[in-house]
Amino acid sequence: MEPTAIRALVEAFTVKSSFGNEPGYKEIKALGEEVIPYFLEQYPKSSRWEQRVAYVYHSIRPAAKGNKTAFQLGLLALKDKSKHVRYRACMLLACAQDVEALPYLEALRDHPVSETKENVEAAIDALKSKNHHYFIDRSHSNKMFLNVE
Repeated sequence: MEPTAIRALVEAFTVKSSFGNEPGYKEIKALGEEVIPYFLEQYPKSSRWEQRVAYVYHSIRPAAKGNKTAFQLGLLALKDKSKHVRYRACMLLACAQDVEALPYLEALRDHPVSETKENVEAAIDALKSKNHHYFIDRSHSNKMFLNVE
């Protein structure tokens, strides 16, 4: 697919459900990691949190596989005005298991939004424990799993 077509698809992309039936979803999914730089490019231009959260969400698997562009998107999304986007950013960074994220996460430990503070702590715990599942398994019960493969 040509870059201009990918850009148009990314600009229109948003996911409001988990059914995968939104316009452009199948095309975005088919592009795989090729779409991640376009997410990063479009992210600061997007005024809708639903769109920004979709970019971050669909970058989690590539980040878990070591994609540095997806990782950069996660770092950028930590500063988002939406707590939903920040939640997905913390999840992405926990799944990336890259300790370079620690200073960025630690800088948010005193965030004014309690949910963000909790998510930041969970991401830090997941990184320090070297276990991305701990992002959602916050009591370390080993009964909840975050599948990213």
